[in-house]
Amino acid sequence: ALLDADTCGLLGVAAARFHAARALGQQVLLTGGMAKFVPLANWSTRCWQMFRNETRGGTDYAGEACLAHHAQACAAVAGQARRVPRQCLYLKPHLGASLRVRRSTPLDGTQAAVLVQEGERLLREFVRRHGL
Repeated sequence: ALLDADTCGLLGVAAARFHAARALGQQVLLTGGMAKFVPLANWSTRCWQMFRNETRGGTDYAGEACLAHHAQACAAVAGQARRVPRQCLYLKPHLGASLRVRRSTPLDGTQAAVLVQEGERLLREFVRRHGL
């Protein structure tokens, strides 16, 4: 069956939205974007292999030092400045301990997320119209 101009337009705009979202997402990832840490109180890791970050006295610097490493080498910061590699990121309850887990770059609330949502909406409309 042939697709009419309106249907082709839906697919074309959806594809354009997905391509634009991909470009924006890659740009965010390349610039280091919005990486952040999620604080966890009373949790520690099961692994003994942790490395001390060089610190200048502040916990913010410990996070910056962690972000300077690849996510495999620094997946969290334990206590004030201990770098936790991803292979060691097995959590266990530990009263009084603190852990800040590195979160992958979130795209929620960014222009890339808006473009993905719009592309998904257009694709769903295409599927609805053609009973796929």
